[in-house]
Amino acid sequence: MSYAIAITLGLIAFFVHYYSESFFIKNKLWHIQAKSFAAGIAIAYIFLELIPRALPNEKALLFFFFILFGFVLHHILDKYIYQHAEGSKLRRELREEHTLFFTIYHILVGIALVFFLRQDILGGLFFFTPVILHDLLSSAALRHVYEPIKKNKTWRILLCSTMLIGVLIGLFVLIPESLNRGLTGFIGGILLYAVARDTLPRYREGSPLYFVLGVLTMIGFLTVTLF
Repeated sequence: MSYAIAITLGLIAFFVHYYSESFFIKNKLWHIQAKSFAAGIAIAYIFLELIPRALPNEKALLFFFFILFGFVLHHILDKYIYQHAEGSKLRRELREEHTLFFTIYHILVGIALVFFLRQDILGGLFFFTPVILHDLLSSAALRHVYEPIKKNKTWRILLCSTMLIGVLIGLFVLIPESLNRGLTGFIGGILLYAVARDTLPRYREGSPLYFVLGVLTMIGFLTVTLF
């Protein structure tokens, strides 16, 4: 596995996060269609590639526990804040929670990215694609973090570097395979919850056609790699 590929993807994530507001699609219809497409890609990837690739046959139950843990933890934190805060306090605590999750989640994604790249480069690229699309089109984007932190240039650079930091940890810290698989399951649970909550357009919004196109696109890419 080339160290250069891992670091390059980490740098791409840095620039995507740092300039996320420039990438924001201001046309509402196009933004909804893009979110539907990205959600289709992410959902297909989670069920057809992320879970099967990271699943150790002899410890399947433990792996699904980590998926459940990631999903439940993200939901409980959101629900607790909504039920115990109001007005400006609610908005501030949501931003603070998002900033903390943004940091931890992207460091773990960087570590998992190295784990996948070491297995094969295509697997790493497939993992990176739905993650970065979700970052661009959902509340995972930097524009949703706590405003005072976002406006401080030093903190902004640090936040944008979180995936790159995770990549460097994955490259230079020896992490047991079992822990890597657990982290992958935890990320899968968070990503699944975040896609269902943020990326899939709600109620009347959204484009079923673009969602299906996203699913078929990921299925097509995964199928091609089998030959």
